[in-house]
Amino acid sequence: MKILLNTATWKTQTIELINENYKNHRVEFQMKDIGALGYAKRNAEIYYLTDYFYFVLAETHDERNFLGIKWKRIDQNINEIGLK
Repeated sequence: MKILLNTATWKTQTIELINENYKNHRVEFQMKDIGALGYAKRNAEIYYLTDYFYFVLAETHDERNFLGIKWKRIDQNINEIGLK
């Protein structure tokens, strides 16, 4: 598990899953600009403490890990980078 203080590098593009019991526990698709090489991408399981501080529990998620846990697929488009 990595503890990450948000330094505005990873930007949320889509909130894919949200835990029905703990609304601040989510699975998100995130991207960050790496200059001329384009964008780095990841699906991350994140537990938010506040809007600016969170735990990244896993950088890749496997749907099998969520069996039996109450998750809701929402696929909410956030687009923090501002891509068209």
